[in-house]
Amino acid sequence: MYKDTSSKVMVNGEFSILFYITKGVLQGDTIAPFFFIIVLDYVLKVTELGNTPDKSLRDLDFTDDIVLLDFGSECRNEHITCLQEYAGNVGLIVNFKKTIKLCFLSLHQRDRF
Repeated sequence: MYKDTSSKVMVNGEFSILFYITKGVLQGDTIAPFFFIIVLDYVLKVTELGNTPDKSLRDLDFTDDIVLLDFGSECRNEHITCLQEYAGNVGLIVNFKKTIKLCFLSLHQRDRF
């Protein structure tokens, strides 16, 4: 299905020259979301290996949204750095412009303030 796939782009009512598609999954292909989820699951599992010897929950993910669960900014920064590195190794890029950071204090931490 993907062997010798080619395409043209229409700009201002005219088609470009034919070019071959050598990477990725065809847009609109029903298998594309499954490939993405498989790759993202791999990246998240590899990212956890060095950080969670106790096997505690470190992330929640749904489609292309991820929530990282960390204790403190140092741990969070390490987790994000690892995620960015491993995602980059498989061709994924973390979009920090769309990234939102929320910090919550536990009851124990609130009592100290």
